[in-house]
Amino acid sequence: MTQASAGLIAEELSAVAGVTGVRVRPRTGSVICTVDALPARQRVAAYFAGLLQQPPMARGRRGEILARAQ
Repeated sequence: MTQASAGLIAEELSAVAGVTGVRVRPRTGSVICTVDALPARQRVAAYFAGLLQQPPMARGRRGEILARAQ
């Protein structure tokens, strides 16, 4: 995982309603996310499922991501 992708994932997860904490480690590819209730957990699970279909580097914001990485 690139630093830019990690930053984007952390930013997007932080915006999910009910998420109380996010930690992304690009070196290991790990993501730790804490939530306040089951509905938030379901929203986070849906977000991760969406990453399979549209990973950060395949999105329209790719240029923005690459610019932040430099």
